[in-house]
Amino acid sequence: MFEKHYFIARACSESSQAGKIQAHGLIPNEIRFTAPEEFGGEPSAWTPEHFLLSAISSCFIATFQAISKASNFRFAGLEVVAEGVVEKVDNRLRFASVTVNPLVMVDSEEDRERVQKLLTKTERSCIVANSLSTAVAFAPQIVIKQHALAVASVD
Repeated sequence: MFEKHYFIARACSESSQAGKIQAHGLIPNEIRFTAPEEFGGEPSAWTPEHFLLSAISSCFIATFQAISKASNFRFAGLEVVAEGVVEKVDNRLRFASVTVNPLVMVDSEEDRERVQKLLTKTERSCIVANSLSTAVAFAPQIVIKQHALAVASVD
């Protein structure tokens, strides 16, 4: 039987548009944030919207790493870009859509089918994405390391 796990984050206001978030025992212990610039916040600062997208992409990476390790699968690289669109839905601002774009680099073409299965399992297992009411779309890409290196050497 699966036991419960508890996580705590504490946010404090520093001004009318900024604050800091803390998680006990983590380094760095605090991260400064602001409202998005579009809503009167400071430019070039972390926002709650960035935190949400970062939670999704980092959860996808951690989940893929765990599933790959349990499957004895080694991959050459992984990058995940999460994109979100905020708009008015039912007269409230919210994330109307989120797309997760994982790019996995593998050593050979023979790994393609296996990594696709691992990506599908990761999509079903990502705790953060599964917790959202907004539908999360996944658009994975698989790149063969030899092909990527060949293209990079041409540039």
